Amino acid sequence: MKIKTECNTCGGGTGQSEPCNCAARKQRDKFLTEAIGYKIHTDGLSYPKDEPRLVGPLNFSTWNGFGKLWNWAKSQDWWKNFQSDNIAHPGGYAGINSDFINPDEFAKVVYEYLKNKES
Repeated sequence: MKIKTECNTCGGGTGQSEPCNCAARKQRDKFLTEAIGYKIHTDGLSYPKDEPRLVGPLNFSTWNGFGKLWNWAKSQDWWKNFQSDNIAHPGGYAGINSDFINPDEFAKVVYEYLKNKES
């Protein structure tokens, strides 16, 4: 049985069990992939083994992407501020809100937090 989903990035829905492949999600995934230290190469050239590289952005709508983002975010200097910052989650929160134990929702909130830190 397929569960209809709503995109946590754009608010649209695909009517499928997978999140939509919208431009906003692609932009979020590219930004977060680069933020956690990966370089996205599409030219097929070889790079040093110690340099993390991917063919394309990680998919933060998956549990694998969630795990990479979760582990990276917890190791950052801003983690404690992120947990209590009102920008990261309206109304703030102590600890991790259970709503964030969702790949898309967590990626959305980290993306918004980091974009707000840039400005």
